[in-house]
Amino acid sequence: MMNLDKKDLWLIFLFLTLIILFFGQVLFTPATYVIRDFYRTFYPTRYFVAECVKEGFFPLWNPYLYCGHPFFASLQHGLLNPFSFFIYLFPFDIGIKLFIVWHFFLAGLFMYLLMRDFDISGIPSLIAACAYTFNSYMLSIDTFTHLTSACWTPLIFLLFNRVISSSVGKKFKYIILTGISLSLQFAGEKVEIFFATVIVLILWTLAKIILFKPQERKIAFFSLSLVGLISLGLILIQLLPFFEAVVSSYRTERTSYSQATNWSLPPLELFTLICPIKSGFMEFIHVGIQHGFFKGLYFGIVPLFLILITFYEKRKRNLFWQAIFLIGIILSLGNYTPFYKFLYDYLPLFSMFRYPVKFFCISIFAGSILAGVGFEYLLKTIKAKKIKPAIVLFIPNLFLIFILLIWYLNMGKFLWLLKLHYFIPESIEELMDIEGKNFMIYQNFFLVTIVFSLFNLLVIISSKLRIKLTVFAITSTIIIIFDLIFFGLNLNPLVDQKLYHQQPEMLKILKKEEGYSRFMIEPKTIQYYSFMTDVSEKTQFETVDEMQLRLIPNFGLMHKIYEIEGYGFLILEDYLKFYERLISGEFTAVHQLLNLSNVQYILSKFEIPSSSVQLVYKMKKYGEEFMLYKNPDYLPRAFFVSKAKIVKNREKILNILTNKNFDPQKEVILEENVLNYPESKIQNFASQHSSNSKSKIQITAYQPNKVKINTSCQTNGFLFLSDTYYPGWKAYVDGQQTKIYRANFLFRAVVLPKGSHQVEFVYSPLSFKIGLLGSILTSLVLILIGLWKNRGYK
Repeated sequence: MMNLDKKDLWLIFLFLTLIILFFGQVLFTPATYVIRDFYRTFYPTRYFVAECVKEGFFPLWNPYLYCGHPFFASLQHGLLNPFSFFIYLFPFDIGIKLFIVWHFFLAGLFMYLLMRDFDISGIPSLIAACAYTFNSYMLSIDTFTHLTSACWTPLIFLLFNRVISSSVGKKFKYIILTGISLSLQFAGEKVEIFFATVIVLILWTLAKIILFKPQERKIAFFSLSLVGLISLGLILIQLLPFFEAVVSSYRTERTSYSQATNWSLPPLELFTLICPIKSGFMEFIHVGIQHGFFKGLYFGIVPLFLILITFYEKRKRNLFWQAIFLIGIILSLGNYTPFYKFLYDYLPLFSMFRYPVKFFCISIFAGSILAGVGFEYLLKTIKAKKIKPAIVLFIPNLFLIFILLIWYLNMGKFLWLLKLHYFIPESIEELMDIEGKNFMIYQNFFLVTIVFSLFNLLVIISSKLRIKLTVFAITSTIIIIFDLIFFGLNLNPLVDQKLYHQQPEMLKILKKEEGYSRFMIEPKTIQYYSFMTDVSEKTQFETVDEMQLRLIPNFGLMHKIYEIEGYGFLILEDYLKFYERLISGEFTAVHQLLNLSNVQYILSKFEIPSSSVQLVYKMKKYGEEFMLYKNPDYLPRAFFVSKAKIVKNREKILNILTNKNFDPQKEVILEENVLNYPESKIQNFASQHSSNSKSKIQITAYQPNKVKINTSCQTNGFLFLSDTYYPGWKAYVDGQQTKIYRANFLFRAVVLPKGSHQVEFVYSPLSFKIGLLGSILTSLVLILIGLWKNRGYK
């Protein structure tokens, strides 16, 4: 068990300095990250959250995407992350960067403390911390929710190690802290990492149980069970809404095996463990890694081969982490190994996950631990003047030099191999550029070989000569840190953060509109959107600028533009079915669904062959022409309907809605009988001579969780609202709760008596209330237990 001293504090301070230097350009200049999911998901989502919190809302619902969406239930928002205060307290562009950098510091800090708790000395612990922080997996900012979850993994194992190793009187404190840290990892938004951590924690406990006496085994099992219950109680606030959303989403059934194994790690890409093919000498970012999720597997050439040293230290602890390292790789391989299919079929919840390469987080964690353990053992053997570890490292060193020479002498054959796997040229220019890419990757491999050779030479010299151990440790650390920083520094493209806030002409047109209407991108146009999987230095600004000009999905979230589309991972099944029908066939054939969906503006790369839309703006830039059309026939967000028809066959409802004879302003399609009214009566509440034009519907407030509407109508009828129907919404007419009916397949309607009324829709899901209550009760119980323990009661 660790006892931190001044040396530890200095090493932690050194690590903090490395973090500040590594992220200096981001922290101290207007530059910010711009790649893939960071740009199109996390930046606008966090911006929306920050604005809501500053305005006094807790955004359970997002009204700006997908005709309305259960925002809090979808996990990837950071609302429960305690360090989101950076985003709330600072100007957003500064806060988001502080938020990201802080989690990198936490990842390294917790790894350092874990290694010290494993009785590993300071510098080896620092090496483990650097390997865990500055690897290609963690540095993939475009998927930074993996960082915000994975940073907690070392702390979880640190605290549970205390549970196992401490006296009975102190165990419960660490059980509580472990449960809290596990819940914080869940709040970090990446369920796969939470799931992987739980599995490894269970395996670790089982490994410990085997070594325990029978009574200690019971205590270990009981402790793990309590940790699980505590974390479950604390995350109920998020877990119950999430499960409710999953039930309503397209993920109701388990993901198909082909979908679940998409972005498996091709075995050939294990090459990136020893040679990063991004950053370093590469003059560009774009390289065709097939799994397409992270920028490689590299966590340092020296840390990788330090794992070999741990095989010489005959300890069961090493054997466990070696097995976990291999398990992480096997899981990442996905459909390239039959092991994944077995887990898919038989391990609970496993079939819901996609992208096996995500599970490489297990290998990064275990590999970083082994790197620290290996370096610690190396220090001991050098102090004892033993040469065996140096020989162990010398063999892979020769292998790297051999590959380097073969590569140099056979550039053409290696070029063919790289073309086959990494480069799929989309143009003659790209094909001609592959030779240059091949040479730059060769340069990366050359540097890796040099770095490892220098380290190996240092080991050999230190094993034979009288070199102070401190000199060896410090020099080795410098070599390792240089390697990680050199290959990690330029992994993520940067642009001036002002670019996020520019307002192109098309956006200004949309913002000028008063009232509430939606915007849509014509379906064939979406395929022309380059979503920036990777961009070169030359095209960073141009690519982002192009996406802004074309109003990329989710961009409107920062400007309160209502979109019928969006980009996210948990999409409601009803919305998908409705949208698929909307975009099926010829675009003009489903124009009626556009009107019903409140779509006033349509962006298209193609001319829309319809006289019912008007061209209002044309833009030609970056070699492409885009047009903004206005739909004058769009229906209001809310309007009065005098008649209703009950249709319980959902496919039939979609057919009716796309029928040209159907008029949504005169009739609404419901799926169940209306309370207190027979079907024959609701088919025409109004007289044949009544007119909807005599009704007045005015939205007076439209907030994420609440909609207020003033109504005035001369007959009984229905108030239709083209927002997504979803459990948890409640409606009140003049303060009296009334039932919300699923209307026109996707939307909402309430019975509206004649006269003037105030109607209010409030999103107050029972799943959130129960979850909140469960989390509060769990917190109160933990607080009471803590107070009781602190007062010394037995």
